[in-house]
Amino acid sequence: MNKELKELALEILNRGLTIATVENCTCGLLGATIGSVCAVPTIYKGTLNYFNDDALKTLMGIGEDVIEANGLYSSQVAMKTALYASYMFNVDICISVIGDAFIHKDSENGIIWICVCKKINGRVTFKYVKIEADSARSKNIEKAIAVALMSAVEHIRDNG
Repeated sequence: MNKELKELALEILNRGLTIATVENCTCGLLGATIGSVCAVPTIYKGTLNYFNDDALKTLMGIGEDVIEANGLYSSQVAMKTALYASYMFNVDICISVIGDAFIHKDSENGIIWICVCKKINGRVTFKYVKIEADSARSKNIEKAIAVALMSAVEHIRDNG
């Protein structure tokens, strides 16, 4: 993960960008990881941590209809949380990591959604990644953080 973190920090620094995170299944570890190398509060503006759908509804204004239609852990909810936090923290880049990092008794894998919201030059764009939880929770969280960091670097570099 050190490589991904260094690349993200360099991209943010070189481009003069700001970043924030919104996290559900990573318990703030993505934000702590970014904050450990990015100048706080100059570059890294903070994280929103939530653990239930009440926060989605009351704090972020995500309607029950969106959750019912798409599921609590979906690309649509990841996008809405990333967009909400990007405006709340007034940042150029916001990474949302939401999901279920467990394997269940019925052997069904949990799902983690990552959405990177980029607001640059008056354009808002999104990059999505879906990860299936396929091992111990700690490994899924590490994987989600590494994928989130790389996805952010790729999306920052993407001119589209």
